[in-house]
Amino acid sequence: MILRRFPASVFRASLSVAFLFAASAAPRATNAQSQPLSLSEAPASINFPAEHVNDSDAECDQRADSPSDPRRVGAGVEIDKIDIARASAFCQSALAATSPERPRYVFLYGRVLLANKDYADARAQFVKADQAGSAMGALALGYMCLNGLGGAQDTDEAMRLFWRAGVAGVPDGFANGGMVRMGANPPDYENAASWFNRAVEMGPSKADFYLGYMNLRGLGVPRNPNRAAQLLQRAYKAGDLQANFLLATMYERGEGGLPRDPRGAVEMLAASAAAGDPYAQVELGNCYYNGVGVAVNHGSAALWYFKAGQTGMPDAQEFLGYMYETGDGIVPDQSLATQWFRQAAIHGNVRAMTELGIHLRQGNGVAWNEAEAMEWFTKAAAQGDVQAMSAAGLGLDKGLGGGPQDYAQAARYFDEAARRGDGFAALNLGYLFEQGWGVQQSAEQARNYYALASRDRNPKIAALGAQYYDGMRDTPAPAAERATVSSSTDSSDFWGAVVVGALAVGAITAVTSNSSSDASASNSTTDTTPDYNLGASQRWNDYALDRMAQGCFWSMDTTGFLGSCHH
Repeated sequence: MILRRFPASVFRASLSVAFLFAASAAPRATNAQSQPLSLSEAPASINFPAEHVNDSDAECDQRADSPSDPRRVGAGVEIDKIDIARASAFCQSALAATSPERPRYVFLYGRVLLANKDYADARAQFVKADQAGSAMGALALGYMCLNGLGGAQDTDEAMRLFWRAGVAGVPDGFANGGMVRMGANPPDYENAASWFNRAVEMGPSKADFYLGYMNLRGLGVPRNPNRAAQLLQRAYKAGDLQANFLLATMYERGEGGLPRDPRGAVEMLAASAAAGDPYAQVELGNCYYNGVGVAVNHGSAALWYFKAGQTGMPDAQEFLGYMYETGDGIVPDQSLATQWFRQAAIHGNVRAMTELGIHLRQGNGVAWNEAEAMEWFTKAAAQGDVQAMSAAGLGLDKGLGGGPQDYAQAARYFDEAARRGDGFAALNLGYLFEQGWGVQQSAEQARNYYALASRDRNPKIAALGAQYYDGMRDTPAPAAERATVSSSTDSSDFWGAVVVGALAVGAITAVTSNSSSDASASNSTTDTTPDYNLGASQRWNDYALDRMAQGCFWSMDTTGFLGSCHH
């Protein structure tokens, strides 16, 4: 299985109106089993079929009908595909053909207005359709309420309307309710599963994908890969490209009762990647890079990583940064490496935050800026990156770039990194204890940290740790007699030089580090296509499904309801 660490923060919407999973827009809900309906309302209905009194009726149906409508004409038309000018003329004519206006065409004209971003008028149309008993009007009005389009934002009212539409026979009413529950912060998976199950029982809908995903991950329901495969296959047959991506990863592993078929998985990934799914683009790049289900082709891998990076996928951007930085199979370009690291950092990739800090500290591919480097190191360290902790500690230890020299704060950073197994930090912290800088002087503590450094996987750090441990005396040595680690770093894979007094004695190999983003940093995306014949060690973790668990979904459903990342 080559599902790696897929980024995450930015997902392209195929519709002009996006629903955001903001905490304020998606609080935890009342129990899905007992979502209330106003007793004063007449029940909604889907029994408003097409009535072609004249040619305009048929044209309105064909040009504005919703893919979510169980009584739709044909396949329906997504909001962003509506021919606004022509659909508007036909639907207005259909409205005028009868008195009173028919709820079906009130709803369809509302969709045309929504496509044109006439939110207030669209909402008014949906209110009329809902009041006339149209379940599709209720569904659309719920969407407007949820997003605060054309009127007040009201999640509770949106959920009531989604429930109303679902009870009337619109599966996407229950599916939308499930998505709100899933997008709450924190997610309410159990409640979401209840909503999705209702939708699934009614027939194919976008709930098939979400419930399939939840069964695959064991979110809100017991983990059941076989059930996941069944639901995802149904979603795939209905054209859901996200289901395509998840099924492809299951075929890679032969999971859920599916035969292991890497070649078939690549074909499925290619379809999703070509349609713009950035998760699939990264995974397809991995397949080409590793030769899984397809011949090794680093050029093709590079292009798919590049496409994903251009959409804002942070880990694809980070990976391209490493490739440009190291020149492993690509012409090295430190400026482009820095740009890609910056983009990844801006989009929340912690590893890239540290890498950007390293480039800024070195002035490598970018103007030297220690102050900004420390900002990135601090942000990455706050998110748990061990190498960023060491880098931040080093900056404070040395007062680099004219910044404050604060041994106590440096010691705190080194201590946290050392506790997580960082030998570089243990080496520096041991020295602070030996000298009594920022901490209570303690030869015992110094020896303990030197001993920890001596077990580091990097042989040079381990050798220095052993040397310092063996050389410890009862009285601490003067600073000039003890080797300390400088602020420079050779690359993303190496912490820089070891200095004894003023004499550099070599480079210490260390673990790669991460980087952080800055609001003041440029948000422009690098537009230089990478050279072919790429190569670099893979740095991907099993990340895509974890991001989805946080509400990060790429695809838009056909009613304009987007699942995006919540934070």
